Amino acid sequence: MKYFDTVKIDIGLQTIVECPYLEVDISTPILRRCFNNTYSVHYCNQGTAVAKDAYVEVKLDKWLKYVSSTRPLSSQLGNILRYDLGDIPISDCGDFQIVTYLDCDSTLLGQTHCTEAHIFPDSLCLPTNGWDGSRIRVSGQCLGDSIQFEIKNASNSPMLQQSEYIVVEDEIIMMQKPFQLGANESLRFNMPVFGRTYRLEAAQSVGHPGSSKPSVTIENCGVGPVSLGFVNQFHQDDADPFIDIDCQQNRGSYDPNDKQGFPTGYGKSHFVEQNQQIEYLIRFQNTGTDTAFTVRIHDTLSTHLDPTSFVGGASSHPYSYRIFDNGIIEFLFSAIALPDSNINKSGSIGFVKFTIAQRKDLPLGTEIKNRAAIYFDYNSPILTNTTIHTIGKNFITITEIPEINTSNLRIYPNPFSQETVIEWEGNNIDEKVFELYDLQGRQLRKEKFTDNRLNFKRNQLQNGLYFFKITDKNGILTQGKMVVD
Repeated sequence: MKYFDTVKIDIGLQTIVECPYLEVDISTPILRRCFNNTYSVHYCNQGTAVAKDAYVEVKLDKWLKYVSSTRPLSSQLGNILRYDLGDIPISDCGDFQIVTYLDCDSTLLGQTHCTEAHIFPDSLCLPTNGWDGSRIRVSGQCLGDSIQFEIKNASNSPMLQQSEYIVVEDEIIMMQKPFQLGANESLRFNMPVFGRTYRLEAAQSVGHPGSSKPSVTIENCGVGPVSLGFVNQFHQDDADPFIDIDCQQNRGSYDPNDKQGFPTGYGKSHFVEQNQQIEYLIRFQNTGTDTAFTVRIHDTLSTHLDPTSFVGGASSHPYSYRIFDNGIIEFLFSAIALPDSNINKSGSIGFVKFTIAQRKDLPLGTEIKNRAAIYFDYNSPILTNTTIHTIGKNFITITEIPEINTSNLRIYPNPFSQETVIEWEGNNIDEKVFELYDLQGRQLRKEKFTDNRLNFKRNQLQNGLYFFKITDKNGILTQGKMVVD
């Protein structure tokens, strides 16, 4: 068969399980503060039965405000939007758009905003073996100077064995502990935070149906230097087909024709785990001088990706696609009539998303590189940047830190003018290091001492709020805030 040739083959199929299998995807080409931003929602029934009374719930990021949608809104509860879809026949798909407004004043440039789409019924209709019936859910909320994380077994069945959770600060595992919960039992704990990005990830019990990997990420919480760009380095909890979580940083200027891969990967090598699915977002913009009537994208897949696992996702405009045996995926936006950016800047932008799996058990160190070529009408192609992911294992830096009990910490007086005492319980006589930081994260003081009491003198400090941490050879012993007046 020649490239770009077409062969039709009839294949007989027999239903093993009669069940709807719903897929949903949501995305937007760009998020800009103080502007309307349009999300596209794409859904399909890839199952063997009609999906009765289906509906989609869209949970907007807290900084996004609902404006309008191309499909009637069935109900709204806070930032949760519901869209009734009725019955979805086998192999039927649909799309709709949601216009949102991104708050101007309450977000930082580069802050990440996550919006989630969940389609119902969400049953996988697959048999489970050895599952204890537990369902782990995680959540987190910023309390100002700390984050309260919660791990909950949202089931009437207790966990029959331990699982594990980790807490990651930016790129470092700060906490790694086992847990085991009874029916409808929760584990809550607070962590003092200083502006960085914190992620809680907990494992489901063995045999849990589907591919759920519960996680929650909190960005820009606490006093201290804010770290941005870490939310997407790890997977979101959307590996099951009926849920999709789109996390994007708000942008100022940007490259209008580019390709992004999610998760972005850990560190400079962009490490991801073996067999981790990758979601690609290709964006394009007509920056020419006239309307583009056709847009065609050729994505030559890395040989380390499995073309048979391709799943098309949300897009700005209707498209068709073909997969060729040389590993090229062609996306065709026919009759798109995309205006040029001089006439209609927001209307000149488009995108398409798709998900694809790695080939099974790639060797550690394998690099997956990908880029796409974008054709506007009959013009020469515009080549996107090259995305890269590296297959790794146990690549997250681990810092063993004992659990910090700030309830045993005393600072008196606080606020203070000339001198204060920092004191906490314990009998540790090892050498310790006190570090003081301002609100921009600059280190102002560093001194060594012993015992569990420090007489701290103001010296030349200006009035204001500061945060500190005290460490020994094993890690952080305590941390907190102090006010100089």
